[in-house]
Amino acid sequence: MSALPAPTEPELAVSVILPTHDRCRAVAAVVRALLADDVTGSEVVVVDDGSSDGTLAALQALAREDSRVVVVHQDNAGKRAANATATARARGRVLLFLDDDVLPEPGLLAGHVAAHAERDDLVVVGYMPTVVPRPVTGAAFATVLYAEEYEGRCGLYEADPADVLQHLWMGNVSLTRAGYERAGLARLEGFSFRHEDRDIGLACRRAGLTGVFDRRLGATHQHSRTVDQFVRDCVQQGAGRAALAQRHPGAAETGVEELAAGIPAPLVALVRASRRERVRRPLTAALTAALRVATRLPVVQPALLVARLLRRVEHQHGMLQQLRSS
Repeated sequence: MSALPAPTEPELAVSVILPTHDRCRAVAAVVRALLADDVTGSEVVVVDDGSSDGTLAALQALAREDSRVVVVHQDNAGKRAANATATARARGRVLLFLDDDVLPEPGLLAGHVAAHAERDDLVVVGYMPTVVPRPVTGAAFATVLYAEEYEGRCGLYEADPADVLQHLWMGNVSLTRAGYERAGLARLEGFSFRHEDRDIGLACRRAGLTGVFDRRLGATHQHSRTVDQFVRDCVQQGAGRAALAQRHPGAAETGVEELAAGIPAPLVALVRASRRERVRRPLTAALTAALRVATRLPVVQPALLVARLLRRVEHQHGMLQQLRSS
């Protein structure tokens, strides 16, 4: 990808960069919330990344209602390409990267702008707690796991600010155009796995930027996953961890052995045995079937137990696949 061209129109205070794919209702709600948060000198640049659910028409209708909405359509090329497309069109000094299922709270735009008032070398991470449905049934297992991991990461950010860029979690993140260009984010190679956020964070760290976490910059994450999506994510997350270690030697680790750590000895043996495909395939099939049953229960604990073991097995599978293919 080429470097960003200089904006040809007057610079704005902030551009929201909002890629989306087949989340028509969710992204429309995000755009409306951003427009309600009236900030002088703001725009919302939305890239429809090859949606087929009416997203483009809905966004174009919003753009006709409010000139602050800029809509770009591209064939499906992935989130990183969509971000680059949007940023190339953006006119803001501050670039706020928001996910299409992250609903901003009032004051979010002004808060991100203020955070960069004195410096051009910050990566500012806002807070986006996950909305867990109530009552918490088995169907919510993936969201519960996600929420636990996210809150744990936020705690680490506060305990050790260096962790912000080491384990960057996108979705509500801003940096200035100068910082974006300094880190070469428009020129990053594609990353077709999960953990592409960490790839961005490590690139920013390498460029000498500083990560900052601020709970006051609030939004809420409307997370949901089916069983099939959860399993696919697990494989992609494992592959992503391996790819990070390959792309950033010494800065990221594969962690194959840690996937069989911290659990009872019989499960350690099972996870290690699943490195062989003749073990993994029936084990994954059995765990997936058990998870589907557990999602129908009125309590979440059984689904969490199965999902945690399944995740270890499929993380390991994705990781080993990527290591073997390189």
